[in-house]
Amino acid sequence: MNQAYNNRARDPLDPGNTARAMTDAGVMREGWLQKQNPNGLGSYKAWKKRYFKLTDTALVYSKSERDAALQEVPLNRIKHVEKTGAPGRQGCFEVATNLFQGDGKPRVYVLQVILALAVLA
Repeated sequence: MNQAYNNRARDPLDPGNTARAMTDAGVMREGWLQKQNPNGLGSYKAWKKRYFKLTDTALVYSKSERDAALQEVPLNRIKHVEKTGAPGRQGCFEVATNLFQGDGKPRVYVLQVILALAVLA
């Protein structure tokens, strides 16, 4: 995976969502994680498998390795990362940001390491 590709990242600091080029040269870690949907029905919040890349400037995720980015969170917008629990799930952590959702609350990503894949890596 050493080739460059163009993707459309949704950057909250760039409301025009301009296309940006991302190369693997800046990728520090990448792989599959489960991401909890913050907009679930009541207390039920679905989990979705997403491909994440931690670059030297952002945390980026997409539906697959080859898809365009769904979201890009600049590292300077991340307040903290900490281990957390989710009912019936192991290996969970949250990434709290100073980005805000439509309801005015800060965006917190709840992620889970996919243990079977982590052991094989």
